[in-house]
Amino acid sequence: MFVSGKAATGLVVSSAAVFVALGAATADAAADLYGSLAISFGSRDAVVGSGNNYPSHAKSDQRAMLECGAPDCRVIVRFSNGCGSVAVRDGHYTWAWGNSRVEAEQGALGQLGPDPSPVAVALGSAAPSRATIVTTECTANAH
Repeated sequence: MFVSGKAATGLVVSSAAVFVALGAATADAAADLYGSLAISFGSRDAVVGSGNNYPSHAKSDQRAMLECGAPDCRVIVRFSNGCGSVAVRDGHYTWAWGNSRVEAEQGALGQLGPDPSPVAVALGSAAPSRATIVTTECTANAH
């Protein structure tokens, strides 16, 4: 196959433009996304605010604090390209982050330890209190 010099130049320029366009799209898709969770213990139940899919932790912190809305709010979890989760049992709150929703939730629940055994309850212990997830937030590019 014979290609003239002008056609070859056009082919190279066209190919380069395609590669540049694809490279830019890949770079945009791979941009880091940040998230934060803030909590306030000022009321009877804790209040949690979140901010995620921001270009920096400063911006996600700001949004989480705004959503939390109380004067005593503080950022408790920061995550990038992943998830943050808050769990509670009997008024005790824990939090964690992970690459996925499952990792973040398992981390937060794991800090509370196993749920009470039904056998212990049958033997006269207090009613079992199960740990629950209060919230889990993930960036759009979490696994």
